Amino acid sequence: MVIAVDYPLCSENRFPCAVNACYSVVNWVANNADKLKINPKKICVGGDSAGGNLALVCSIIDRDENKHNIAYQALIYPSLCKAESVQNPIFWSKDAYNNPYNDEIIEGNIKGVGQMTDLVKNWYLNENDDICNPYISPIYANAKNLPKTLIITAEYDFLTCSCEEYSRILNKANVKNRHICYGGIHHGVFDWFNYLPQSEDMILEIAKDIATIY
Repeated sequence: MVIAVDYPLCSENRFPCAVNACYSVVNWVANNADKLKINPKKICVGGDSAGGNLALVCSIIDRDENKHNIAYQALIYPSLCKAESVQNPIFWSKDAYNNPYNDEIIEGNIKGVGQMTDLVKNWYLNENDDICNPYISPIYANAKNLPKTLIITAEYDFLTCSCEEYSRILNKANVKNRHICYGGIHHGVFDWFNYLPQSEDMILEIAKDIATIY
């Protein structure tokens, strides 16, 4: 059973509209498990980029409310720290990327998302929102008792450094997780599965993990 959430987009809908919409779907699925003929304690969530942020935040809220309906999460280059940018690196470092000849296309792909941080904050957040709120920047959340996690990253993506750090955070919290970094690709190519073998393999890895949950 696959359910796609058509969550409200910013800037017309600011935080926490998308979070609330996604989490309400998780609760609806759990509450209608009999009708859907599914196990309400084996819900899997996933998303890429902003969707990865929302999937993880749903898992955190599910844990905080002690429901533990979410058994697995697939986070495809998720946005984990809204405070970080190229101009304000927290986890990011240019030295973490292999671009020995300073290729401009690679450089642009590496920095692309990180150069949009201020725009994204203006679109998504309200004036007085705390950027370190774990439901906004989930890298700052307590990681204990979160579900089994797959983190997928791209070699040439600004978000890769924070994702690597988050895998270390999950390890310290004894949360079972895997981190797969696909070479030769950049942010935003998850849906290129008819074109890139890496994108197709992402789907196969997620499917393989979900099979172990059930």
